Amino acid sequence: MRTVSLRRRVVRVGVAAVVLVLAGVDTFVYLSVRDHLLDNLGRLLDSRAGLAQRFGPDFTPYEVARLAGSEVRVSVLAPDGTPIMNSVDHSQPPDAPVPEARPGLTRRIVLPDGNVVLLIATHRNMDRTLRQVLWSELFGTVVGLGLATLLLSRASRFALRPIDTVVATARRIQSGRTGERLRPDRTDTELGRMAQAFDEMLDGLEAALAEARASDEAARRFLAEAAHQLRTPIAGIQASVEALPAVRDDAERDESSPETVNGSSSVS
Repeated sequence: MRTVSLRRRVVRVGVAAVVLVLAGVDTFVYLSVRDHLLDNLGRLLDSRAGLAQRFGPDFTPYEVARLAGSEVRVSVLAPDGTPIMNSVDHSQPPDAPVPEARPGLTRRIVLPDGNVVLLIATHRNMDRTLRQVLWSELFGTVVGLGLATLLLSRASRFALRPIDTVVATARRIQSGRTGERLRPDRTDTELGRMAQAFDEMLDGLEAALAEARASDEAARRFLAEAAHQLRTPIAGIQASVEALPAVRDDAERDESSPETVNGSSSVS
């Protein structure tokens, strides 16, 4: 079993979850802002296209300037595509290229004389706004992760406090207080089931220990009774064995005595 730090594991999992949530929120906010800006540019182009149609076929630089702006470039093209008139963007150098048109950010108005008015959204301001949104989201994400890590570290200590209770109880039991138990108030939770299993394990160990002690005591009583029952016959056998040499000596002396020898001679 790998004994990794549960507190660190909880913090890492929590931080990973926060990262996923923040990434999802940042993506949603970025896409929402981008769609909103694109929608605004589309409405701006539509309003300028309607204005261009009201101007009529004869376009003057004044009318082109009215159609153009910081977010719209205007080009008047001949039927063969030859540029007739372009708007001037004073925020850019005179030789600055016309910005590349994005899908949905151009409008073509065909005039009655065949000329074409091309409206192109520069999306320069939109890109600047989106960059600001990205930097703001990055800063907010870093700050959020720092706060989440700090809060999760503090919260994990409080959440894992019951485990410290289990450790303290186990150490008290090891020191001799075998009657200690966790006694959970609920057994339908993870910690409750763990505490219940801990108490059941201790009860089983104490029951097995009591049974072993009872069995050992019964064996001792049996041996004591057996020793008591065997002590008397063993003592008699031992006394008989110890008396055999004396009996043998007496018999030998009786056989070798003169009276025994004379008696034998008289008989013969």
